[in-house]
Amino acid sequence: MKSGIIPSTYAFDVAYMREIEKEFGRTVIYFSGDGGEQLVPSLQPVRRLKSISELVNYTINRNYVLPLKAVADLVGIEAGEIVAELESLALSYPEKTWNKKYVHFLIYELGMKWLFEGEDRNRCCFWTSTPFYSLPFFRYAMRCPDEYKAGNRLYRQFLLQLS
Repeated sequence: MKSGIIPSTYAFDVAYMREIEKEFGRTVIYFSGDGGEQLVPSLQPVRRLKSISELVNYTINRNYVLPLKAVADLVGIEAGEIVAELESLALSYPEKTWNKKYVHFLIYELGMKWLFEGEDRNRCCFWTSTPFYSLPFFRYAMRCPDEYKAGNRLYRQFLLQLS
């Protein structure tokens, strides 16, 4: 569906989407919770990061799918080149703290460049939408203090309001 961009671990989603398509047709609009996992809880690292190397190590350790060496071997480069590229990328972000740069990575690199591929895959069956990517909601959620988001307090309140 996406020329191999979507990991095989998400094959169950394709079967799920096909069942919805079969039941309701291609004109159904599917409202998902995509993006909620990134906007409503706190994305701050669980500890204060003190350097670029701590940021990159934390980012890799919290988000990897394959071990760094396996990725380096697969693409035919040294693991250090991947680390250096991640350092360069993180240093290009406008945020001032390492922790905020990590949040930038999650929203921009992970969200927009990886999670959106899954949303695009789903749209091969029918249109999907999510309230979490509306610009007013995004801005509001990103401005909420992390203290409100800690322990999923904001998310809990959000679900109570929906209920």
